[in-house]
Amino acid sequence: PTPSQRPLVAGILWKRLDNGWNLGVDATSRYTLEQWNDRRAFLAKLRDPTDPYNTRLRPGLPPTPIGNPGITALEAAIAPQDSEFWYYLHDGDQQLHPARNVREHEANRRRYGVY
Repeated sequence: PTPSQRPLVAGILWKRLDNGWNLGVDATSRYTLEQWNDRRAFLAKLRDPTDPYNTRLRPGLPPTPIGNPGITALEAAIAPQDSEFWYYLHDGDQQLHPARNVREHEANRRRYGVY
């Protein structure tokens, strides 16, 4: 997310953790891919329950950090934004689209062509 979007995303992720949800963050599944945009490999990872980085299927945090966060990411993590949202995605232009529920999220997935 962009720096201005990070507090909202952090708030969504903290809310998920605090409520016992899986994080469901695609970046964790992409972390071990040789090519970030390898769609076929990514989709296979999403279905792999043995992948320790699959936060869609596995509870809690991944076993290791998946990157080196910058200052704005750390600031967002310690000062997350409260919101009504539980889901989010980024479209092809990296625009953030939050959703209050799975129905809205699925509509965003279809609208923005995100798998």
